[in-house]
Amino acid sequence: MSYLFNELTQFPNAAGAAASGVGKCKAVLLTNTTGSGLTAGLITYKANGTTAENRVVVGANSTEIFPVRVWGVSFATGLTGGVLA
Repeated sequence: MSYLFNELTQFPNAAGAAASGVGKCKAVLLTNTTGSGLTAGLITYKANGTTAENRVVVGANSTEIFPVRVWGVSFATGLTGGVLA
């Protein structure tokens, strides 16, 4: 049996800029613990090897998995999470 994800590496901060240079990952898991939607920035790789920020919204009191490799993640108070490898 093969599993899609083997481990979760939590972000070092519970809020603010986090996970700069997170290393190899398959996805990002974000959990919103507030009563309103919150925005996070996923810093992803472009085809030419540079990075770009992609804004995503995590709904109120929900958990989202974004299946992308990232260089880093930036998020506000109320979001927690980590990278999945």
